[in-house]
Amino acid sequence: MYKALYYPYINIPSGPWLTQSLLYWDELNFIAPVVQYNLYNDHMKELINENLVIPCSPAKFVYNIGSFEEEFLNYIDNDDETKRRIDGIRNGDNYKLSKIHFQKLGPLAERLIERGIAMRSDNDWILLESRTAKHFMIYLATLIGYFEDYEPLTKGNFGYVTNERNLIHDNKKPVLTLDDIVVKHRPTMANSIYANERTMSHRELIIKNILPCPQRTLSANEIRRFKDKNQESIIKFRQYIEDFIIRYDSTTIDIRGKLLSSFIYEANLQREELSYRLKEFNITELTLFDFGVLGIGLYNALERLSEGDDKGAILQLSTLGLSVAKTIYSSMKDRNLAKREPLSYVVNYQKLINY
Repeated sequence: MYKALYYPYINIPSGPWLTQSLLYWDELNFIAPVVQYNLYNDHMKELINENLVIPCSPAKFVYNIGSFEEEFLNYIDNDDETKRRIDGIRNGDNYKLSKIHFQKLGPLAERLIERGIAMRSDNDWILLESRTAKHFMIYLATLIGYFEDYEPLTKGNFGYVTNERNLIHDNKKPVLTLDDIVVKHRPTMANSIYANERTMSHRELIIKNILPCPQRTLSANEIRRFKDKNQESIIKFRQYIEDFIIRYDSTTIDIRGKLLSSFIYEANLQREELSYRLKEFNITELTLFDFGVLGIGLYNALERLSEGDDKGAILQLSTLGLSVAKTIYSSMKDRNLAKREPLSYVVNYQKLINY
């Protein structure tokens, strides 16, 4: 199962991006405080009720990963831009602040307040300098994704920062523990944020060009029913996309543009062909030859009847029926083959959004 973890907000922004994400991933999780249903807007409640989005509590990660606080504090204490902003705040400079629920920060909240880069807000919220808040959410989403096998996912360029490789340090290689899980070797995790950011941007670009934006708002129930009906085809479609992303990521930068353009062009051609092949059978699919056979057969059958040859007429009509049945069978067989193609999912998706 392919599972994604949305960040940074509790309420995922509605719109085409969310619809495309819901129809691409098997499961879309999001980071949210425990038992805080009142924080969700009506749209999120509808999605939760249809089991389209699933809340993921940060508590077990914030409190159970032994070096959770130290890793992030080590990062900001050694980041020149963060240190400059802390000094600026102390000198009265104004920086944009972002609200983060305290359950996402855990004990780290107090440590950040002590450093002067965060302050308490109303109720259960902490105000954190925006750049630091952005980096923290990338850090948190990446850690949760690492342990839960979620693909961190965000809209637009929220996650694109210039020093992703430093967010999780590789020089000390600390041991992280979660329940009984011990990560003893993390050379790949040190760069996982950078790799994920790159893959995420490529995936978003491809999906945007292959899955059309909905021309109308789809209800949570419509999306749920569509996903349930197309479980097999969504797996093939996603594998088709992910296989290309692997090729794309491993290709030299100078030819990526041509490779992507070619892939999207060919995918859209295949989609148009499949759109024709997947149409329901109708009388227009009978060829001139079929109509010729039909006409001659009917004429011969009527002639036999007029001569009193009932058996001959029945035989003629039977032959005629077999010819038409053969055409219909051939059409249905081709439709069934077309349904197995990865891009048949896009054809069905187009029917949904244009209905």
